[in-house]
Amino acid sequence: MLLRKAMVEGLRRAGEENTPKDHSTIPDKRLRDFITNNTQNFFQMLLSPDSFLNKDPDTWLSEYD
Repeated sequence: MLLRKAMVEGLRRAGEENTPKDHSTIPDKRLRDFITNNTQNFFQMLLSPDSFLNKDPDTWLSEYD
């Protein structure tokens, strides 16, 4: 559940236009560090609904089963 909430919080964070070229810090990062508001483009490219992101992550499983 914590990961889902961290993901939703990340979606509110602005993404960078030009990502850093120094990849040496990647091993120190967690999945949530890679989620920004640019991640919503992923859903748009797949033509996948993303309205569930506006709801509390604790309700995702019960509402979409």
